[in-house]
Amino acid sequence: MNQNSKRTSHLGRKVNGLVIFLLIISIITVVGLCISMFYNLIMDMMEARCINGTDMLAYELEHNDSQDKTLLLDELKERMDCEFTIFEGDVRTYTTVEQNGERLVGTKLSEDLADIILTQGKSYIGQAEIMGTDHLCSYVPITDTEGNVTGLIFSGISVANVRKQINRTVFMACAAGGILLLFSGVVMSLFISHSVSKPLSRLTALAQTMEEGNLGLRQTGTVTSNIHSHDEIGLLAHIFENTILRLRNYIGEISTILESISDGNLTAGTTQDYVGDFTSIKSSLDDILGKLNHTMSQIAESTEHVSNGSRQMSIGAQALSQGAVEQSSAVEELEGTIKTIAQQVKQTAENAEDTSRRVEAVNEQLMESNEKMQEMILAMNEINESSNEISNIIKTIENISQQTNILALNSSVEAARAGEAGKGFAVVAKEVRELAGKSEEASQSTNSLIERSIHAVQYGTKIANETAAQIASVTEGTNEAAMTINQIADAARLQAQAVTQIQDRIIQISNVVQTNSATAQESAATSQQLSSQAGLLQSLIEMFHLNP
Repeated sequence: MNQNSKRTSHLGRKVNGLVIFLLIISIITVVGLCISMFYNLIMDMMEARCINGTDMLAYELEHNDSQDKTLLLDELKERMDCEFTIFEGDVRTYTTVEQNGERLVGTKLSEDLADIILTQGKSYIGQAEIMGTDHLCSYVPITDTEGNVTGLIFSGISVANVRKQINRTVFMACAAGGILLLFSGVVMSLFISHSVSKPLSRLTALAQTMEEGNLGLRQTGTVTSNIHSHDEIGLLAHIFENTILRLRNYIGEISTILESISDGNLTAGTTQDYVGDFTSIKSSLDDILGKLNHTMSQIAESTEHVSNGSRQMSIGAQALSQGAVEQSSAVEELEGTIKTIAQQVKQTAENAEDTSRRVEAVNEQLMESNEKMQEMILAMNEINESSNEISNIIKTIENISQQTNILALNSSVEAARAGEAGKGFAVVAKEVRELAGKSEEASQSTNSLIERSIHAVQYGTKIANETAAQIASVTEGTNEAAMTINQIADAARLQAQAVTQIQDRIIQISNVVQTNSATAQESAATSQQLSSQAGLLQSLIEMFHLNP
């Protein structure tokens, strides 16, 4: 809970308040019991004093019968601090009890007490009201020699005086209890503050530091609570300090490994001794590093193959382009020759011998063109096979890109489970996923270009085959023309028609050769682009340092 959002209630204050409350209850209970016992004790003592007073008065009356009884009662009152009265019958004859400065002589005893003492002849000890004032009394009957009750004697103490003494004692007990309570509260507060409140405050501050994620990674020293007690709080503080130190070491190592991965160094590994549930983090880190090393190694190997294949494809495409240019030049020369033959058909008869030589030259050129056309067909077949191999390699790169993307996705999920500690690795996983996406896009683009090249090569192969067939046909016709050169005059019209047909075919061959030349140049450009992309991918892979 945030300290700023809600005020913290200190445990030490709660304990201190509870202890003081229990102490107050205990002292009040003890003082109450003491006061109750003291009250009973005082009442018993007062009753005993009253009984001793009547006994003392009876003794004095028995042994000093001639002494002035009023003086005797005053002396006894001064000595025992009691009121004394001598009754004759139920009338007060001698007494120390005064009202308005006069002795209550001549007043009568109450009927209830008179019945108990005078009639029944019993003694009475208890409280009685004398002229509106409560007294603690002792009444003892006086008998004659025959045993008849002739009067009684009285010894009593004013209840107001007794209460005054009790109140004085209660005040002193309460004062002593209050002083004791104050002293105990101060001592208890100091003890709880020193042994509980301050250590708990330091421990709470240490826990808040952990909650804020401050484990002292940027500090040279360790985070401590400065609690050195040997009780449970000290043990808890020691556990907190060890936990912070262990988390600091774990997070420091994880940060170092993630920084190494971000720098392309995949040779780093865990060295700390992970315990408990932290072993899953160690296993995850080791698995991630192993899978990254394995994947990057496969990508590097595949990149090397793609680079070699693209270089070979580029060389073949350039050779094809050069051959197509040469074929175009040869076809143009052939077209010029055919035009010359067409112009000289009218002079066939006169130039039969010259025509024969030219026909032989044309035959040789056609044979050479046929051989070159066969070579071109073979080159196109090789390009077709190389394109198929490159297409298979690109499919392999696409599969590797998909596996890398899946691995990056799993890494992002594991980083999200790790919380704050996995943010750095989530960034690396995102970069790897983007790199895999770019590789997949490049491979798809290259695959599309290769497929177009394959279609163009297939189309060129078809045209080349047709051209080869036409050249073979032309060669056969030229041979026949050489055999029947002596009949040229008669077959001039037929030869003119044949030459016209040959000229049309040569134009078609020229168009096909130009198309093949353009296709070969496009294939060369595509292969160069593929080689450039393979070099870029290889340079990206070389940024990573892999385990052997």
